[in-house]
Amino acid sequence: MSGETVKGNALQFTNDNKRCYAYTGIITATGDGTYTEHLDFNTQSEYIKARVMIQYGEPSSDNLEWQILFNNIVIANSNSQITSTSNTMPDFIDLIVPPFTNFIWQITNSSSVTGRDVTCTFIGKVGMAPRVGNLIE
Repeated sequence: MSGETVKGNALQFTNDNKRCYAYTGIITATGDGTYTEHLDFNTQSEYIKARVMIQYGEPSSDNLEWQILFNNIVIANSNSQITSTSNTMPDFIDLIVPPFTNFIWQITNSSSVTGRDVTCTFIGKVGMAPRVGNLIE
């Protein structure tokens, strides 16, 4: 378990195991139309009530597309057409991530060969099913 701020693919848990998080840091959404995975982790016996936020570092005339996959099935898909006059407020989606799930967030930029700076933040509240034989209070 970790209480440190880190970036990368690993899902991190607070020391009390009640919250979890993952940060990509700044990544570049490449302009070749190919999806690149930037968050890729597995849940264990816990479920997670999560919020996934995607923020674009700079306005531009780009067509950024991202997807969230559970066990290689697309469960969320967004096409964000960012213009040079638009703001860079984040996209976000709230999800319940089931136990024993492979979570992947991936992005592509289908309109720019140079790529654009993007970040993805995953934050969640960890829950577990009640144990058999225990009283629920």
